[in-house]
Amino acid sequence: MTLKKSVMQENCVRETLRLLPPLIILMRKVMVPLKYKNYEIPAGDLLCVTPGVSNRLASVYTNPDAYDPHRFDRGEHNAQPYSFLSFGGGRHGCPGENFGIQQIKTVWTVLLREFEFEIPSGKMPVPDYTNLVVGPHAPAMIRYRRKKPL
Repeated sequence: MTLKKSVMQENCVRETLRLLPPLIILMRKVMVPLKYKNYEIPAGDLLCVTPGVSNRLASVYTNPDAYDPHRFDRGEHNAQPYSFLSFGGGRHGCPGENFGIQQIKTVWTVLLREFEFEIPSGKMPVPDYTNLVVGPHAPAMIRYRRKKPL
């Protein structure tokens, strides 16, 4: 099977990025006055969106805090415009989104084929939101060993 055809793996990558997007904030400068609901946003202001919040909206996602890669088969991420913002959106969305997904799938395909992984504490690391790019709180311990050849 080719990487392009490994849909479940891609769904798993996208679901991980939905729950734990790497950027905590996306900013855009308002170029022309904008009205949103009851708000008037003047030109020159900055608009900010937090993918970690928008990717978990209950109005978009069923059981939004649960890990469910099948939601991408169901099309929940397409229910409303800009529902999945891990790569930004619109004309300023990341042009490398598909390449990035393929890169992640390639790396994990090799790692999962060659190694066994274990989290010694049994608990997933907690996200560290103190920087612009989210990572795990240190120390994030993982144990790995090469699988024995068949």
